[in-house]
Amino acid sequence: MTTLMKHFKVCFIGAYAYPLLKEGADGPHGGSETALVSHAKSLPKEYDVSFIVKDFSKSSGDDFKIEKCDRFTVYKRKKTNNRIVNRIKFFFLMKKINAEIYLTRGASPELAYITLFAKILGKKTVYFVASDIDCDGRYKKNSNLINSHMDPKKRKYLNVFPKTKFDIWINGNLYKWGLKKADLIICQNHSQLNLLNQRLIKSTILKKSIELPTDRLNQSKKIILWNARCVAWKRPEVFIDLAKKFRNEKFIMICPPVLGHLNYHKKIQQLTIQETNIELIPGLPNLEVKEILKKTKIFVNTSEFEGDWPVSVLEAMSYETPILSLSINPDKSLSNNDFGFFCNNDTQQLKKRLVQLTANSDLLNKLGQKSLTYLEKQHNPKKISYQLQNIIASLL
Repeated sequence: MTTLMKHFKVCFIGAYAYPLLKEGADGPHGGSETALVSHAKSLPKEYDVSFIVKDFSKSSGDDFKIEKCDRFTVYKRKKTNNRIVNRIKFFFLMKKINAEIYLTRGASPELAYITLFAKILGKKTVYFVASDIDCDGRYKKNSNLINSHMDPKKRKYLNVFPKTKFDIWINGNLYKWGLKKADLIICQNHSQLNLLNQRLIKSTILKKSIELPTDRLNQSKKIILWNARCVAWKRPEVFIDLAKKFRNEKFIMICPPVLGHLNYHKKIQQLTIQETNIELIPGLPNLEVKEILKKTKIFVNTSEFEGDWPVSVLEAMSYETPILSLSINPDKSLSNNDFGFFCNNDTQQLKKRLVQLTANSDLLNKLGQKSLTYLEKQHNPKKISYQLQNIIASLL
C-alpha cells in the first residue's frame, strides 16, 4: 500500500448532498449523496474537503454561495436555463476551488464536463459507480432509462433529462467519454469490476462505509420495512402486493417523492390508502428513519437493479435486520453469507420466504446477527477510509 505522507485538497460533486451536510436543511437526496458524504467524512480532518452542491433556493444574486458546514466548505451552485452558460460558470467554479482531485458519483453527462475541465486545469477525476447500468452499457444506450417513468410535462421544466433520441444519444456518449477519460473509476463489487475491465476501463473496488449504531439492541421489532425513492425501477408495487397477503403484519414504506415522478408517487399513495396494515411515509429525516430501523424485523428490497447494496439496506443491517431481496444479490453476497434470502426475481418465492421469516423468531435473530457480521467485515469505516486515502495518494 502507498504510505500516507501527505494530506490533499479534494472536492466532492453531488448536486443533492446539501441536506446531508447542513443540519436542519431539507431537500431531496438519495443513496448516491449519502455514500459521497460518508466517504468525505471518513477522510482525516487534515484533508481540505469541499463540496459542490445545487442551490435549490429561489433567491437571486451570486452564481454560487459559500457556506461552512462543519469541516467542509460547501459551494452552492445556481443553474440557469442556458446550458452553455452553466458549463462556463461550472468551469470557473472548479478553477476557483482548485482541488487536486474532483470526485463524483452516478451516471450522467456531467461526468464528461467534470473530467474535461479537470484535465484542462491539470487536476484528477474520480468517478464512483452507483448502479450496474453505469458500467454495463445500458446507460450509454439509453441515458433516459432510469427516468423512463418521468412525468412528461416535468422533463422540459427540469431541463435536465433527455427529451429526444438525439438528446439520449448525446448524453449517453458524453457519459461514455467521461467514463473512459476519468483518472479512476471506483466500483462496488467484482461483477462491476469485470464489466469495466471488459471495456478496458481502469477501475478498483471500494465499498460503502457504514457507522454502526450504539443503540440497536433491546427493541421490540415488529415492522416489515421498505425504504427507497419513489421511482418505478424500485418497484414499490411489489411490496404493496406482498403486504396485502400478510394482513396481520405491520408494513411501513418510507417512500419519498422524486421531482419529475410526482404522478407516480400519487399512484403509489392511492394503492396504499385503503390498506390498514401499510403505512406510507413520504420521507423522513435520517434520525427518524433510524428510530424505525430499531423496530424493524425484516427489510425488503424490490429494486429491479442496483449498484451494490443500497445505503438503506446497509443501515437496516446495522440494526441486525435480515434482508429479503427480490432481485439483487451483488457478488452473491446474500447467498454466500446468509444474512437473509435472495428470491431470484420470483415474487412467489418472496412470499414464501416472508412466511418462513415471520413464523420463526430464532431464524430472524440468527440472520440478523449474520447481517451485522457481514457489515463489520465488508463496510468497516476505518478500513474503507484507509483504502480511499491510498486511492487519493496513488493518483498524485
